[in-house]
Amino acid sequence: MSFAQLSLFYKNFAELYSAGIDVASTTEALQKGSSGHNSQVLHSVSQNLRKGRSLHQSFRAAQCVPVNDLPLVKAAEDSGRIVEVFKNLSQKHSDTHESIKKIRLSLMKPYFTFAAALMFPGVTDLFSEKITLAHYLRNSLGVLALITAVFIIIYNYWIQSYFDLQKARTLHEVMNSLPFFKKLNSKMAFEKFAATLGFMLDSGIDFFEALKQSGQCSANPKLQKAIERIIPRIQSGVETQRAFQAEKIFPIDLTTAISLGSQAGKLPEFLKRYADRIKSENESTIQTMVKVFPVILYWLVIGQIVYSIVGFYSGYLDQALKIVP
Repeated sequence: MSFAQLSLFYKNFAELYSAGIDVASTTEALQKGSSGHNSQVLHSVSQNLRKGRSLHQSFRAAQCVPVNDLPLVKAAEDSGRIVEVFKNLSQKHSDTHESIKKIRLSLMKPYFTFAAALMFPGVTDLFSEKITLAHYLRNSLGVLALITAVFIIIYNYWIQSYFDLQKARTLHEVMNSLPFFKKLNSKMAFEKFAATLGFMLDSGIDFFEALKQSGQCSANPKLQKAIERIIPRIQSGVETQRAFQAEKIFPIDLTTAISLGSQAGKLPEFLKRYADRIKSENESTIQTMVKVFPVILYWLVIGQIVYSIVGFYSGYLDQALKIVP
């Protein structure tokens, strides 16, 4: 399912369940209103429910929701807060859909600028008959099609990483190996960790269970290991702030947010505030990168155009000088 479809699924599920319909019948009703792959997925969920499995076990088996949702679905079942939690999940995925849509739209301008940069240089050679039309199309459109296919594969892998933890960690490691993206990649991991932890606590999950699940769902395996060391420290009596400060992987502002939130008894609120701020900073960084990239391409295209024009007319100039006695 896409995030827009997930948002609608959780919303419809909450509405039907609140009307007194059991989870299996609710799933079957939603399956009848869907088609294609989504219908097959919901059919799998329905079959697992009819076999006596719980809702979160059925979701896990069908791989129909992001891995971060599974602990929340389990908590919703255990606490009897399915309607409330599913409504929150619906809003969460609606926000994710809008964020991805914003990123996708912001990449359109750089893409078409890159396409122009790739296509234009061969035009002068084509008109001067240095290359054939077939050669031009192969070198320009062929390369563009190949690069487009690569970007589509990367984009789809990125979307799948929300549903597959192994893919998320593979993508994290790849991004972490790129110096220019390393800092952004790290901040994205902490933003997701804080948002997940806050959401779980707000959904009624026990603090230590929420901390454990947030670590296990993180794309950064180092963060998970740090959480595994932090939990026994806090359970043995160490203050939350000191337990987090002992792990150098956590930024000071996140540690401070957890400490102040714990002291004030408003940890979910402080974590959400931190996650929203980091998310805003990350989006600003991405927007800056998106704005700078076209400018660089513009100048490269202009330089290539000038070079092609000069080269085109210098050939005629050389021929004219040879004719002149």
